[in-house]
Amino acid sequence: QTQTICGIKRPGFEALISQIEQQERYWNAPFSVLIHGDFNVDNLLYDELVNQFYFIDLHRSRHFDYVQDLSVLMISIYRLQGASKKTRAVMMACILDIYKFGKRFAEKQQDHFFEVRLAAGLARSFATSTRFVYDKKQAKKMYLKSRFLLEQLTQETADTAQNYRIPLKELYFD
Repeated sequence: QTQTICGIKRPGFEALISQIEQQERYWNAPFSVLIHGDFNVDNLLYDELVNQFYFIDLHRSRHFDYVQDLSVLMISIYRLQGASKKTRAVMMACILDIYKFGKRFAEKQQDHFFEVRLAAGLARSFATSTRFVYDKKQAKKMYLKSRFLLEQLTQETADTAQNYRIPLKELYFD
């Protein structure tokens, strides 16, 4: 369903998703890895006594694009509520570190479509994670961030997608 905002017609959310699904055919990952499938902070346990992390809820594990796990983890940190300003800054720094880790890995693997695939994953995760957020204002921000990314991605072509850069400041530092 088309939306009109201040007299400007914008495609509906479902239309944006459909368009991205068509474009994603050109952004294939050059390889797959064994991913968790639902790699979010709720599925990580840390045992301080032995200094070890444990992954739980592995029923979605499979070989797939590694950006799936990165995007879900980044959004699961973002959606955490009730943190002080200082703690929130640390959380945003963690998200940035995850992004940098993924980018370095992508560069080593010559994965030229990393950023555009991660942006699509972030858009999906922003939208689907709103169901976990009870604060309506925060959920709306997440939906709008998803829409922002989807609208950006619809502008990418097979030729320009390799040059896409995720607008991290706009997404994570509000």
